Amino acid sequence: MKLVERVLGHPWVYEHVRSLPVGGIDLSRAYRLLECDERSVVLDVGCGMGDALRHIGKYADYLGLDTDGVALAHARARHAGRRNLRFEQRSCSAQDLSARPVSHVSLIGVLHHLSDREALGLLRALASCASLVRAVCVDTVYLEGRFYNNLLAWYDGGRYCRDPGGYPRLAREAGLQVHTQQIVRSHPTRGLVDYFVMELSR
Repeated sequence: MKLVERVLGHPWVYEHVRSLPVGGIDLSRAYRLLECDERSVVLDVGCGMGDALRHIGKYADYLGLDTDGVALAHARARHAGRRNLRFEQRSCSAQDLSARPVSHVSLIGVLHHLSDREALGLLRALASCASLVRAVCVDTVYLEGRFYNNLLAWYDGGRYCRDPGGYPRLAREAGLQVHTQQIVRSHPTRGLVDYFVMELSR
């Protein structure tokens, strides 16, 4: 079992093998929607190996949260030496949005793991964050007539994958503005499945 965990936890497996069934993953467009600058206080929920930092070139402060200790160990090693950032192994709480003036929030692959009640709690915390400028969500999505997409969305492990109307409904119910919503391929040229992307603000 420990050997399997070591193999699955290797950075190369994280970045290349796990993305093979979906034809590759390139979320650079989603991260660019955050539009961070040198004043941005970033909260990256479900940060994994810190991929957001490849696309967020400027920020004032960054906090990455994830429950996967293996991924976080690689994130800390990969981004060692960068200033004003830290990674913590835990879930996000409302206090994370009130203890510091968070301006930009990345929710990549988060909402489809949360029930409506849990998702609304998180999104309402976003809506009550006075300093929030922008949040970006990316999730698996069920699409009519897309058997392979829907099979992988189910297999992904997110128990609460929704159809294209489900995610914006939750955001609006929480009191957030949905500025953009779009369905994008997991990879712009090779992607075999689609993700649902939302850009939110208060």
